[in-house]
Amino acid sequence: MTTQTTAIDHPTQRLVVPLPRPYEEAREHYETLVPETDLARFYQVASWQATLELAEINAPHGFMRYYRSDVTAAMAGSPSFWKATQYLIGNHTIAERMFRHDPSVMLHAPLRTLLYADPDGDTKLAVDQPSLLFASYGNPQVAGVGRELDRLLAELITLLGGDATPATGSQPLVRNPRPLHMSVERVLGMASHSQEPPEIMPFGAERARWRGRRRRARCRHNRPTLPMGSSPRVGAGAGPGWCR
Repeated sequence: MTTQTTAIDHPTQRLVVPLPRPYEEAREHYETLVPETDLARFYQVASWQATLELAEINAPHGFMRYYRSDVTAAMAGSPSFWKATQYLIGNHTIAERMFRHDPSVMLHAPLRTLLYADPDGDTKLAVDQPSLLFASYGNPQVAGVGRELDRLLAELITLLGGDATPATGSQPLVRNPRPLHMSVERVLGMASHSQEPPEIMPFGAERARWRGRRRRARCRHNRPTLPMGSSPRVGAGAGPGWCR
């Protein structure tokens, strides 16, 4: 057993992304793209496979919300007047692929993001780049998942109307836009100098697998995807056509 405290220096890069919508609209859009985690349903599933399938439904764009703090409301009555909301977002089925190698990675999972209005009233999204955080753990499997999170973050930023390309001289989230035919493995390989490619299925096969899981999960629950917190109607969405 070691009794020596370890200090690990590692590079970080904060991305500050201008968003085109006013703060309130941007926040609503963000929370639509990153739904709240349905913890009650996750706690009820009987297997990890069922957890994976439920995560595909709960996180249509890869991320879900584990925590939300309205900083403006918390600071009410103080001299501070900024509009800001803090989130913890991620996907525990993705984090598990790092956690199995090193439990300390959960220091950086879920990811912390901040949506705020700057002094000019323009909306900004701030987040630390995932790949740099997870590369600091010195494990190629963990680093590979970090690069995958870069890709998911870039896609989320694009959906929000922002530019996923950081300033010149910065470490890019993705080096080039991903054509539809390009595999995830190739995209992640372009964002790393690692000699060991991440163990991940090609993009087409991965999407087919995800869609198959989503169909099976929806069929098993006999209902279509519902907003978080709502109660399913018995038999909603059931039937041979739904289960195909």
